[in-house]
Amino acid sequence: MPTKVLVVEDNPDVMFVLLSAVDSQGCEFIGVEEGTSVLPVALKELPSLIIIDVMLPGMNGFEVCRKIRTTDELKDVKILGISGHVSARDIEPGLFDQFLEKPFDVANLVEKMADLLGWRSPMQNPQDRDIVMPDQDEDEPVDLTWEDDE
Repeated sequence: MPTKVLVVEDNPDVMFVLLSAVDSQGCEFIGVEEGTSVLPVALKELPSLIIIDVMLPGMNGFEVCRKIRTTDELKDVKILGISGHVSARDIEPGLFDQFLEKPFDVANLVEKMADLLGWRSPMQNPQDRDIVMPDQDEDEPVDLTWEDDE
């Protein structure tokens, strides 16, 4: 059974990049766009990893993570926080297992996923696959570096 990852991001472009990276590692993914939906979805799906943006509509990523950390069924879920508006030094200790500042490099995201999920390295998941982008020429390299335009 593939590793399950819950991705929480309100920007559709960033969500696409995150889901593509998760999918490239052979993981099953669930995408959620607002903070208030995270806890019910996480309790139903029981993901191994949650990748969550800090700035979300409804309930911010800090509040969501505090609730996750105090919910028995989810207390062992690994959490990777991401934000373009908050730096790692401003994060409450213990809230996220790891943190990634936007703009981020997809390779760095995948490395952090691998570390949190206990893989030896990225692409060690049994369902190893490449990221496939729409309208991509097979021989053309793909730049997946994402920059926040907000």
